[in-house]
Amino acid sequence: MMKIRGMGKLEKRIRKIAKTIDERVKLEISGSDACFIKQRKIHFSILRDYDQDRLYIDNLYATHKDAPELPVYLYGLLHEIGHIHTEAILDDEDIEVREEVMREGDNQRYFALPAERAATAWAVEYAKNNSATVRVLAHKIERAMEKFLQANITE
Repeated sequence: MMKIRGMGKLEKRIRKIAKTIDERVKLEISGSDACFIKQRKIHFSILRDYDQDRLYIDNLYATHKDAPELPVYLYGLLHEIGHIHTEAILDDEDIEVREEVMREGDNQRYFALPAERAATAWAVEYAKNNSATVRVLAHKIERAMEKFLQANITE
């Protein structure tokens, strides 16, 4: 059986990055990215779906032409934290429409949901307004992921 090495260290590093962005956020490594707004809890996935990540990043840069170039890991984290900071928009959103879009897997409609647009806009604004910090965080998150992958890649 293969052992996953460095998971605790990775979670600690990602948690520290999240706390730099918002010290009240709780973070847990999970199988998919998610935000539990009322608990101020973020699930951060290290199991990336590269096709979905590419669609998200392409949409982000298409809708925010002035967005700083950052790793998808960091924009994913910023986006989930953005849900906490824009929670009123989700409260006003039509839950049935959201569930239908998610069931159908229609990425363009999903990205157009008010809460998704707001969380991405928050992420971009945070990145633009904190450019020195996000450059450091981008390096840290990429380095954390590299170390984790190196510890677990076998020939």
